[in-house]
Amino acid sequence: MGHLIPSVVAIFFSSLAVSSGFELYSKGLDQVDEISKFKCVQEGRFSHPKTCGSYIECVRSKKGTFKRRFGNCHGSIFNETLKHCVQDEEELHCKRSSRVAREIKSDSMLNSLCNTIQYGFVCADCKTTVNCVEGVAYIDACGAGEMCAEKSEFNGAVCYPNQPESCTCTKEQTFRIDHYNPKMFFYCNTVGDEPDLYQCPDGRIFDEGIGQCTNGLGLPECQTKGHFALQSDCSRYYTCIEHKHGWMQKPFTCNDSFMFNEFTSQCEDPCTWNSGMFTCQKEGRFPDPLSCAHYYECVQQDQSFRQYRRQCPSGTEWDEEARGGVGHCVKKVVSTCSPVVVNKCKIPDGWCAAVETGTEEVEVATTVSPEQVIEIKQLREEKQSLENEKELVNRHLSALSDTRSVLGREDRYDKL
Repeated sequence: MGHLIPSVVAIFFSSLAVSSGFELYSKGLDQVDEISKFKCVQEGRFSHPKTCGSYIECVRSKKGTFKRRFGNCHGSIFNETLKHCVQDEEELHCKRSSRVAREIKSDSMLNSLCNTIQYGFVCADCKTTVNCVEGVAYIDACGAGEMCAEKSEFNGAVCYPNQPESCTCTKEQTFRIDHYNPKMFFYCNTVGDEPDLYQCPDGRIFDEGIGQCTNGLGLPECQTKGHFALQSDCSRYYTCIEHKHGWMQKPFTCNDSFMFNEFTSQCEDPCTWNSGMFTCQKEGRFPDPLSCAHYYECVQQDQSFRQYRRQCPSGTEWDEEARGGVGHCVKKVVSTCSPVVVNKCKIPDGWCAAVETGTEEVEVATTVSPEQVIEIKQLREEKQSLENEKELVNRHLSALSDTRSVLGREDRYDKL
């Protein structure tokens, strides 16, 4: 029983070290006693009171108290002025502890982060700090609720609670690129979620705009074969060719001010594309370019047109050839209607000249989406319908008032 208690105590402190980020010596517990004597009075990275090859980090918590973390310099010494490990040539009388520290793993994949500084603390990603010692990267994972942050009080990176904001979940159901490593990303299901990092495959980088891993050219991964426009910049497009080892992707760029049209597989002037917008040019009924089940009525008024969007009854569609070319809603037996498929490319503001229309209903630029055009038309139609109803009610009221006036006069005549 006497041998069991020290073992239990050792296990307790070992688990404490792993969960809280403390570095403990594998032999004895006197090092823990030295740490417990050290009191944090401000944030920063400070020399260990007993050994110059180690340091203590003081990080302020949300409650205002300090959390202490113990680290070592892996054979070098700690410089409190620079707040990081340095070579020991300048301090030959430095006293090191004879105990062996628990080893923090180095990562050769991250040594490139230490090429320029040799010594110091940097962020590898939102959840990993790197202690550079003689150009070698020693990694340290941040705990729950902590992110790697660059802080002047520490003269470099440190695991810090809920900072920086770019490494936290501020919006729900969104993908966010890692602030430090474009190959990494995390998904936020709800606001305040703990970031769970993922890495793009094969050296690809994450595009936060489309929520996908892309290659160095900013192209999304191939899913099906064919020619595809880059949605964020349709002057660029790519082909996806399937082979036995996966996908081969080739990028292309359109000349001048052209954009790639996926429906024709050609580079074209986007200002000539059919956006599905309709404006009255003459009186009559005309098909809706975006919907087979709708049509437009154009009624001339003064020098412009009033434009109404109507819907055919269920099970029918508009046929502009019906009734001798006048047009009518007919049953869908063999449909010859082919609605316009709106191109997914976003045409920048000012790319095309504004549309000049002869109608009172629609005055829009080509940058307005067809859905917005339809909504504008419907709102204007509803407004006009309400105005017509209001005018009709006013007429009835006026007629009723005249009737009452006449009846009043007749009643007076009867009395006379």
